[in-house]
This record gives sequence, C-alpha cells and structure tokens, in this order.
Amino acid sequence: MGKIEKLLAAAVIAASLSACGVGADEESSSGTGSAGASEAAIKAALQKCSDTKYAGTETDPQVYTFDYIAQFDRCALAATGDSRYKTDGDNQCRVLSAFIRDTGSSFRPLNCVGAVLRS
Repeated sequence: MGKIEKLLAAAVIAASLSACGVGADEESSSGTGSAGASEAAIKAALQKCSDTKYAGTETDPQVYTFDYIAQFDRCALAATGDSRYKTDGDNQCRVLSAFIRDTGSSFRPLNCVGAVLRS
C-alpha cells in the first residue's frame, strides 16, 4: 500500500470513528458493540477493515471516497456489532446518493443501496 493510500485509509478510519462518536482513547465497544470483545480484538478488527483495499473504481475521488468510507463502516459493523457504524454508513450513503443524483454521475456504489448502507 502506497503512502497516499495509507494516509487515505487513516483519514477514513478517523472520520468514521469520529462520526460514530468514538474518540481516540475510547473503547469502541462502549455498550453498543459485541459483548465481551476485548479492546485489542476490536482494534485489530478495525485495523483489518481499514487495510482492506477499495474494490471499486477510484477514478473520481469526490465520489468513491463516500463509498470507501461506507465499505469501512460495513466491515466495522460486521466486526464489532456497533450500531454507530450502521448510522455513519447510512449517512455516507445518503450523501453519496444525493451527489450521484445531483451531478448525474454514472458511478455505481458497491457498499450502498441508494441512501442506505448495504447489508
């Protein structure tokens, strides 16, 4: 993974965690995630999510970045069970859906179904 991709991945994690209300020092299983999951296991799972390369086309960063964040949210939701990732993913998809509609873009998101995070 190149330097720019690593920076983008770090920014995606920070933005998603911040949008989900998880601070840098806060345990992300704060009552809404997988019961009994250790903080280390959750951090490892979130790191794996952030390391996952975006599977779609990256030709238009203004568009694909929302789907890339939604990809992280889908992965983090599956890994932690924390509903805040569903909320953030839906928010990303809502913005992406409006952007596609308003610009007439032909972009097809992989992680959103309209304005909702793909299950």
